[in-house]
Amino acid sequence: GSGHPGKRQSLLDLGLVPPELFPLFTATYVGKEGTQLIYDIKPKEDRYYDRVWIDPVTHITTKRKHFNQDGKLIMWFKYKNPVEPRPKMYVPSIVEVYNPSNKLAAITDYRNVKVNLPVDDTIFDF
Repeated sequence: GSGHPGKRQSLLDLGLVPPELFPLFTATYVGKEGTQLIYDIKPKEDRYYDRVWIDPVTHITTKRKHFNQDGKLIMWFKYKNPVEPRPKMYVPSIVEVYNPSNKLAAITDYRNVKVNLPVDDTIFDF
């Protein structure tokens, strides 16, 4: 529900950290792994959190670990093959989901990614 922003699907699931999450979440810098910047992102109204690895060049999440309210790893994601649908705007085109035992559970492959194109109003005519 609306009281649990982290339970709603968001652009975070696509490897992006959208500005609309900033007022609802607290981000804490954890450190670096190679060139990747690592942050813990935690909803202000909940106890679960996500640890994200962010590429400083593309500004996309390259890896995300999702922990429950007890700090137990629930699943983790790998965001791969960034595409550039607009200049200097990157989006991962492949998302892999793993269980806590590192077993691949799902792969999503995005193709023909387009961002903020005008939408024909007639698609809302029912």
